[in-house]
This record gives sequence, structure tokens and C-alpha cells, in this order.
Amino acid sequence: MSWEAVGAIGEVVGALGVIATLGYLAVQIRQNTASVRASTVQAMFEASAGLHDLCAADSELGRIFLRGAEDQGNLAPEEQVRFHFLMMAFLRRLENIHHQGVSGRVSEDDWSGVRASALGVLAQPGARAWWKENASRFNPKFAEWAARGAERNAV
Repeated sequence: MSWEAVGAIGEVVGALGVIATLGYLAVQIRQNTASVRASTVQAMFEASAGLHDLCAADSELGRIFLRGAEDQGNLAPEEQVRFHFLMMAFLRRLENIHHQGVSGRVSEDDWSGVRASALGVLAQPGARAWWKENASRFNPKFAEWAARGAERNAV
């Protein structure tokens, strides 16, 4: 056997090795992408549930959130401060969820329920009034999306 034949066989073996490695990497990337998406969805639901848990565990906070969403004028000054921080926490979480959704890190189906619930809250008169005063504190694209959704779902 000539050295040329040995060299050609070596090139074929090397090419097959590269193809096998690329196939393996493609499978690994798909699995990693699925894992990252699952983690993102999990974090999204935990963030959403966190505020629900907080309001459910503290009946006073739950009452402040519900009354403030209806009409901030129904709240005492210290309750208005608490409502403000609840809305900031709620909307920061929603801003992150929105970012994950529009950037394709979670599917439309995965965030549709969270989106509908959040826009339902933002559609309440007191929440809409709060949003108009504070929208500039958020990402402009998110602020535009939230304002459109709140108006579309207004009660």
C-alpha cells in the first residue's frame, strides 16, 4: 500500500470523525436548548406565583392589591405606598416574562395564561391609573405593550 493510499484513508477517517462530532454536538445543543427553555418556563411561573403567594399569605396585602387595582383613592396613604411596591413587583416580573416571550425563550402557549392574567389586572381602573403614572420606569417596548393590553382589556 502506498503512502498516498494511507493518507487518503486517514482523510476519510478524519472526515467521518468530524461528521460524528458535529452530529453529537447538534444533539447536545438541542438537549441544552430544551433544558434552558424548561428552566425559563419554570422561573417564569415561579415569578408569577410569587406575588400570588405573597398576597394569599398576607390577607392585608391581598386586600390592598385588590382595592388599589380597583381604585387607588380607596387606600389610606400607607396603603398606597404598599400598593405602589406591589405593583412594581408585579410589573417587574411581568416585564421579565414579556421579555422571555417576545425574545422566543418561551413559547406563545407557555406565557399566554400569565399574559392574560396580568393584562386583566392592568385593565382595572386603579391599576391603569398607577401604570400611567409609572410606565416610564419600565422598558419602552414593554411599556407600550402593557399600555395597549390594558386599554384593550379595560373594564
